[in-house]
Amino acid sequence: MDLNLLHVFLVLLEEHSATKAADRLGVTQAAVSAALTLGEFLARDHILISCEGLTGVIDDILAEQGLQRRIGSATSHYAALPFLLRGSEAIATLPAHAARALAQASSLDTCHCPLALPEFGVDLSWRFDALRDPAFMLFRDLVVDQATTFFHASSQ
Repeated sequence: MDLNLLHVFLVLLEEHSATKAADRLGVTQAAVSAALTLGEFLARDHILISCEGLTGVIDDILAEQGLQRRIGSATSHYAALPFLLRGSEAIATLPAHAARALAQASSLDTCHCPLALPEFGVDLSWRFDALRDPAFMLFRDLVVDQATTFFHASSQ
């Protein structure tokens, strides 16, 4: 075990903020964030973000390695995370763009996940009876067109 990482982790636990821990340790916030090891990741309670049940992609990746995380609570909404994470030492794993947006709108900090994660998909879903509504179908087509344009432009 790297005792320097243990010290970083203990300061991070005490400060509840990677930015404050970095200030206290005299290093960058990125250095503190990079210190999150797999063992430390697994030692924390996790908040699962899922509409589908009690496991997610992270759990599947961990299971392939014979590992498991502790789910302390679950939500189907990213917007609930600041309220669920505030004052706790829990971790929520979410796409980088969503993590950055939540961090900017709250006092939360971000760090990189110590797991190799696959690209995530973007899905659009609706109730079956909405297919009979021409206004909804027009709106859906506009959203699909804009998303296609956005993702195509960002991949170049």
